[in-house]
Amino acid sequence: MISSLRVPARIDFLTPFQAWLHELSVLAGHSPDESSSLQLAAEEIFVNIVLYAFPDQENPTFQVDFDLENTGLSLCFRVKGMPFDPAALPVYDPTVVERDGRVEGLGMYLAGRMVDRLTFRNNGREGYSVELVKMSAGARIDSHPEPEKAAPRARTLGGEPLSGDCVIRPLRPEEAIDISRCAYETYGYAYEEYIYYPEKIVELNGSGCMTSLVAVTDAGEVMGHIAVKRKEPHDVAAELGVLFVRPEYRSLKIGGRLTAEMLRRAAASGLRGLFTRAVAGHERSQKMAAASGFVDCGIMLGTFPAGVEFKGITGVIPQRQSALVQWLGLAPPRPRTLYVSGRYRQTVECLYGRLGLPFSPGDERDDCDGDTVISVTRTAILNVADIVVHGAGWDLVDQLRLQLRLLCLEQLPVIYLHLDLERPYTRERLSDIEELGFFFSGILPEVLDGHDALIMQYLNNQFIDYGQIRLHSPESVELLAAIREMDPLQREVGGTGGAE
Repeated sequence: MISSLRVPARIDFLTPFQAWLHELSVLAGHSPDESSSLQLAAEEIFVNIVLYAFPDQENPTFQVDFDLENTGLSLCFRVKGMPFDPAALPVYDPTVVERDGRVEGLGMYLAGRMVDRLTFRNNGREGYSVELVKMSAGARIDSHPEPEKAAPRARTLGGEPLSGDCVIRPLRPEEAIDISRCAYETYGYAYEEYIYYPEKIVELNGSGCMTSLVAVTDAGEVMGHIAVKRKEPHDVAAELGVLFVRPEYRSLKIGGRLTAEMLRRAAASGLRGLFTRAVAGHERSQKMAAASGFVDCGIMLGTFPAGVEFKGITGVIPQRQSALVQWLGLAPPRPRTLYVSGRYRQTVECLYGRLGLPFSPGDERDDCDGDTVISVTRTAILNVADIVVHGAGWDLVDQLRLQLRLLCLEQLPVIYLHLDLERPYTRERLSDIEELGFFFSGILPEVLDGHDALIMQYLNNQFIDYGQIRLHSPESVELLAAIREMDPLQREVGGTGGAE
């Protein structure tokens, strides 16, 4: 955080607030259009706070924290006022405009599309926060000039294939641009936004939220990249991914060597486990993870949008693709007590058996005397959202219902819900949460504040063709069949077909 303002909740303070935001936006390297977009989004949040947050307080204030990064600017509104219910605000619906000419909720609708990330978090007794992130296009890879090329890169040497000799080591800051270009050679511009900002790659590595390894030739040319990503630097579990290998080196098993070295380093670093999300149409990546010891533990339906191109690998994906979630433990299993019941119990216990994680069923009841604390994160490039429950109070289901309504009205096709399997509320609220339309996706150990997560999923008018899902193992096919049986839309229409 580089700056923090305590702002009176009055409309006449909007102008000085915007003036300060404009100056920081300029420092962040935003273009005039980017700065204007950020100011409009911030204005919408500011005005809603003034109008709705403090109906019964005299001279209220709220805090805005600014963080200037190499790749742009983030600002976080922190409000300790009336609990914020974004689902109760007017929501823009184009069909209503066409039918009767009423335009409601357009401001909030546009706010989410004018920034790279908009995140709402309920902080319980501390109120709520709204974070906006706007990156600078000037930091993206396509603003960097291509390096001079004295000669094309050789793809053979003396008539023989390129050598697989390489050194695997941590990423150096000056190599970040190569990682952005390597991502482009694999995904075009369909990967997560940060990867196209070399400065952001360096920043994430410096913060501990990302740890990158590269394979380089004797001449120092980057052949490939892999990373583990944490949401917070202190997390005990992380996602293994960001694996890119330049096209000319893909036949040399560079990906497998990068993976092996990263697993060795991750175990030595104290991480308790790693997980991957492999495209359910790309069996090679699923098998590569399984060969390294990863075990299937979930299937997240519809994660990847249609039209994503895996250059030279699978081609263009014609429909939304699912993700196979796989887990690898890196530390001796700890004792755990799980709270799950009903038809989920058998599936969950089977998955824990495959993962080799001992557990005991819990019989404690949840007194629900705490606060409901949830966070909602939208991933723009995938057009999905994640709801994470950090704490559960008596109003948990109501809070989830409100967030679900908002996300559905934003026309997000898939919404994932993360519940704490080691807290009694999960067992006691599971049937009520199912009534909202969520159904089983899988489990993921250690990822929810050090506890194991039950992942559920909601399909917003999305019909999944289960027959198009390609999985590498009988166990994953069996898991998919169990998930399909729980999919409410499949039950309604009598869906048939299975994975191959």
